[in-house]
Amino acid sequence: LIRTKLAKGEPGHSSDHMTSLEAENKKLREANESLANAIRAMTEKLKGGSSGVPYPLELVAGLRTLECPLGVLTDSYKAGHFLMYPEAKSMTAYGEFREPMKGMNDNRLVFYGIQYYIDNFVARKWTVADIEAAKKFYSTHNAGYTPFKFPEDLFRKFVAENDGYFPVKIEALPEGSVIYVHTPVFIITASDEYSRLVTFLETILTMVWYPSCVATLSRYTKDAIKAAFDKSVDEDCQWLLQGKLHDFGFRGCTCVEQVRGWRKGGLCIGLMG
Repeated sequence: LIRTKLAKGEPGHSSDHMTSLEAENKKLREANESLANAIRAMTEKLKGGSSGVPYPLELVAGLRTLECPLGVLTDSYKAGHFLMYPEAKSMTAYGEFREPMKGMNDNRLVFYGIQYYIDNFVARKWTVADIEAAKKFYSTHNAGYTPFKFPEDLFRKFVAENDGYFPVKIEALPEGSVIYVHTPVFIITASDEYSRLVTFLETILTMVWYPSCVATLSRYTKDAIKAAFDKSVDEDCQWLLQGKLHDFGFRGCTCVEQVRGWRKGGLCIGLMG
């Protein structure tokens, strides 16, 4: 909040000056109260969960709003996995790239983009409203518009006991890592009764394939330009390499988020064009 500039009665100031300062301090206190009221109003909106309610604080923090409840951001069959998994002390799932990019004559890829999904989807606080919205969705999601079972009890449990955060541990390779196919790039671990939720987030996390493909293609292109630079450009001009690939992919993307979150794959390998 805004700090009061001068305490009343401080020696060395005339009464007129003090009157001016008192008026300014009054304005500052009113501004503080207005700001506090705005924060309280935003907090009330956040209590509604992610099911169609605006998220002013998240927008300020650079996060995206959600088009649907957190409880349905997965493949349908994964919502039913909790019925198929046995009780366990701990369960682990991992993600990998199964094939190299076609025509590259190389089976390495650049892993990039997972931090965006962690920040905007995984590290989100669930609320009871999110679960109620998911329950409404799943109530007619099965064949014949019949109810589809989903882990409602486990959802309610971690909202109550884990402050609303999804109860898993996610480990991942550093952004920009160069890896071979079939190398695990992220690992999800869940424990005890939450073990049966271990694959629920797999759908959203495997979306790293797109930014990783962008980064990989950019890397191969940069390598090709670098080979030509080594043959034809003087050493003192090698710094020009980083600006020699100009990405106009923005105009071919499906949404601004695709540019903001994913087309940056070229930047992670040192291209600035």
